[in-house]
Amino acid sequence: MTVPIFVPVIRTDADLATALARIDAIIDASDGTPEADERATLGTVVSVYEEEHHPYPVLSGPALLGCRNGV
Repeated sequence: MTVPIFVPVIRTDADLATALARIDAIIDASDGTPEADERATLGTVVSVYEEEHHPYPVLSGPALLGCRNGV
């Protein structure tokens, strides 16, 4: 049986916080449940928002190792 789920649009950091709180509330849902499907969908929506609004910086090899001034 297919159960419809609400997929929020995340437009602001407040929306993001709401989505993350919902993920936290259903984090332990068993696979195959509507809550697990909702968690997966919310995870995708959150990931897209974060990549667009809070991207990780692109680091060079030395920066990744924590070297100062590339040395």
